[in-house]
Amino acid sequence: MIMPAPADLKPLGRYPLTWTLLALNVLIFVMIFNGRPDNYADQKILQTDGIEITGRLYSQYLEGLSAAEQLVKPKWIHNMKTTNPEQMEILGAYALRDRSFLNIAET
Repeated sequence: MIMPAPADLKPLGRYPLTWTLLALNVLIFVMIFNGRPDNYADQKILQTDGIEITGRLYSQYLEGLSAAEQLVKPKWIHNMKTTNPEQMEILGAYALRDRSFLNIAET
């Protein structure tokens, strides 16, 4: 927040707009960040096993693509080994950002 800083901010009645904006900003901050916590940990697809399985599914999806469609994908994706769980987690995280894969997964 950009707030003017006059020499003396102590008298509340002298700078009512500044104090109102400050109070409003604090109130909005508390309302946004004091809510209930996100339940990302409860979603199985975002846990380690779910991400790894998603990576394996994405690897199978990549194998079914045509050569032209595979060229559009980054080269590092094709170097991932399905036997390495860490690489499958990385691939799974990337798969959750690939719109074409998600569209096919939804159908």
